[in-house]
Amino acid sequence: MRNAESFSAGTASCRSPQIGHVVFSPDGRTLASATGYWGGMEGQGKVRLWDPATGQITATLVTRGPVTLSLAFSPDGKALASSAIDGTIRLWGA
Repeated sequence: MRNAESFSAGTASCRSPQIGHVVFSPDGRTLASATGYWGGMEGQGKVRLWDPATGQITATLVTRGPVTLSLAFSPDGKALASSAIDGTIRLWGA
C-alpha cells in the first residue's frame, strides 16, 4: 500500500500515513477511512469520517494504538467497528 506522497516517487514510506481501509455507511451518507503509520506495531492510527457529497471530514477518531486494518458499519449505520493489527477491536458510537 502506498500513500499519495510517495506514490509519484514510486516508493513506499513507513513514516508517512497510509490508508488501510475505506467503507461506506449503509445509507451511503458517510465514508470512513482508516489511516496509520506502517512502521511496526506501535503508532497512532486515525479513523476519519467523511461526507462524500462535500468531501469534507466530519469527524476524526484517534485510535492511540496500532494501525487500524479494517472498518465495518453496523447495519443501521449507528456504530462503526475498527480492528487493529494487534487484534484490538473498537466499537465507535454514532
